[in-house]
Amino acid sequence: MSDRRGDDPLFGPFLAIQRQFPGIPLLSYYDADFFAYSRDAAWPQEWDVPALARLASQVAPHTVVDVGCSDGRILWHLRRRGIGAHHIGLDTSVAARASFEERFAGESGVDFRHLDVTAAAGPAVEADLAVMGSVTVNSFRTHRDLDRLLGFLHGALRPGGHAAFLVYQDHVPGLFRELGRAMDAVPFRDADGNRRLVWRGIDFAPERDNDLRQNYFIQYDDDRFPGVLGLVRERVWTTSEVLAAVGGHGFELVARDVAVVDDGGADGWPCDALLLRRTHRPPQGGTRT
Repeated sequence: MSDRRGDDPLFGPFLAIQRQFPGIPLLSYYDADFFAYSRDAAWPQEWDVPALARLASQVAPHTVVDVGCSDGRILWHLRRRGIGAHHIGLDTSVAARASFEERFAGESGVDFRHLDVTAAAGPAVEADLAVMGSVTVNSFRTHRDLDRLLGFLHGALRPGGHAAFLVYQDHVPGLFRELGRAMDAVPFRDADGNRRLVWRGIDFAPERDNDLRQNYFIQYDDDRFPGVLGLVRERVWTTSEVLAAVGGHGFELVARDVAVVDDGGADGWPCDALLLRRTHRPPQGGTRT
């Protein structure tokens, strides 16, 4: 039942469900039911924290912004390491705000802003350090989106400011072939405490510019039958590809570290944690398709 036509985000049995139930809701993995499902795994995640903290400690930032902050776990860990005094989380997920505010309840010097950085008309923040946890750069699926991300980071950082984020090492896309067509089912409790089962599937297409599709399905037994479909659509970027792009946007590499993934089927796969410095020259990178 696979489907490799065009830009369809669904594949295999998930596409079959949509065809059988054309009105079924199609949601982002980062909102609503799927945010509730991912919370238990994402909330305590720490595999990327040590490398990011080591890089961040080299620049002694005052204001730190987390792009794609979700529930704010990276900022939470940096604060507890004494890195930064003012912390700002940016995310497009409406559901993320509640978890972010829950995590930082009673704390001052931290705030959440709902923002799509690829659509931002101008810098919404002024920071000394921008961070992205996990391999968030993969959420920026095209060269144009990557250009917009780097342009946003350059505009959001003060002169001499830094950005720290993780990218898969150059050989890792070959490892994703192992996950192609992988399927499993995981129980969880939704936001109302009901026990549910989420079906998960992964499809990786290196011939389509390292396109990575992750599909999800949660079935309901009430008036919302049959359930909801969720998806994540990413592009697996590599260190060499990202470093080739950053110079044209006014960044230079000043340090790197290594982090090893410990969840999500990519256990043991290495990432380069990059520390980039914003230079004083204006961005020169063009927009590509």
